[in-house]
Amino acid sequence: MTKLEMRLKVEPKEAQKLQYELSKNLATYRVSINGYTKKAIIIFDESRLSKKELLDLLKNYEPEIAGMEHLTIEELIESSMSWRNVRGIEG
Repeated sequence: MTKLEMRLKVEPKEAQKLQYELSKNLATYRVSINGYTKKAIIIFDESRLSKKELLDLLKNYEPEIAGMEHLTIEELIESSMSWRNVRGIEG
């Protein structure tokens, strides 16, 4: 799995619609797009949706990749545990 952090030129209402549309794609596991800060985080399965295909879907919003990392399923599940997110516990 791949986690992409990027900046998008998108307005808040459009960000909400875009987040919804991307979240319907079975290749995406987590989609967060903030139209106020213009930041997006998308976790997706590159075996089902390539990075190029994802960037093509976002081309109207002029995506600029700020960070990229590869995650295992275990890392994704662990990062999803609410107690880890709320308390900010690392590793």
